[in-house]
Amino acid sequence: MGSYSSNLDDILEEDMHHWYTKFMRESPSGLITLFELKTMLDMNGMTEEANSYVDQVFFTFDMDGDGYLDFVEYIAAISLLLKGE
Repeated sequence: MGSYSSNLDDILEEDMHHWYTKFMRESPSGLITLFELKTMLDMNGMTEEANSYVDQVFFTFDMDGDGYLDFVEYIAAISLLLKGE
């Protein structure tokens, strides 16, 4: 799947700012749940296969297993989801 840092390096600075602003607006606590991630990505009505893929990405990047993504985990997951790798 590649390393955490290689995903982060691939995101342009302005994209990082966009996603950080969106993340903090949607989740001022600095943590998001799987449901919140799907809401932020506007993934309503997705196929079961797409739903399973997002679930897998979420749980892969939830490194501490607490059921939340912090911003670093979130941006790595976004990078993977947008690239589809």
